[in-house]
Amino acid sequence: MVLGGDLPEYLHNIDKQADELYNVMYNKLSKKKEYQKTQDYIKNIQIENEIQKLIEEEILNELVYV
Repeated sequence: MVLGGDLPEYLHNIDKQADELYNVMYNKLSKKKEYQKTQDYIKNIQIENEIQKLIEEEILNELVYV
């Protein structure tokens, strides 16, 4: 790949797929009852961190570790 010059294009595709998967999963997870925002700022931060962690794990499993 490196010698053929395909690596930048390949990495750009992976990045686009990761962004799309992130957006889809964030929309789905943020609608679930356990991830909905509350009046507590700290709880909202914890919820956002949990959502981000779940999405990052999925992206790694689906796109990177394949």
